[in-house]
Amino acid sequence: MGGLRRSSIAVALVALTLWGPAAAHEYRMRDLDVIHPWARPSALDADQTEVYLTAVNHSTTPDRLLGGRTAVAAAVRVTQRDEAGQARAGRGGAIEVAFSQPLSLAPGAAFVQLSGLRRPLQRGDSFVLTLVFARAGAIDVTVFVEDTPSH
Repeated sequence: MGGLRRSSIAVALVALTLWGPAAAHEYRMRDLDVIHPWARPSALDADQTEVYLTAVNHSTTPDRLLGGRTAVAAAVRVTQRDEAGQARAGRGGAIEVAFSQPLSLAPGAAFVQLSGLRRPLQRGDSFVLTLVFARAGAIDVTVFVEDTPSH
């Protein structure tokens, strides 16, 4: 039995090494899941970038993503794109997270905008972003900087 347990632990360690930290990248606050928050690398002279994620509300009461805060940027705001693809602040500065309908913040759609970047964000970096929801409250997530989401 001891050999089987050691083998299981060894397999788990190898899996974590191969998949890296982004593989298990999910957070829960009350009835709300935040799945794989990520951002693309920024240009060296860029002032802003976009954060993408999926939020799932398991409560029958809708929630709203209001915004957030982070040490890597001066401002964090929820942004949507209109029919023409132009970025605009979310209605009332928020996006609804309906019951059992995943909210996908993705390239070409809604996103969390970081502006006033305090440093360039490079592939392989990560940073803490506090997301603020109307019902679930504040939740700290780690955002991985990657070219495309790795899940």
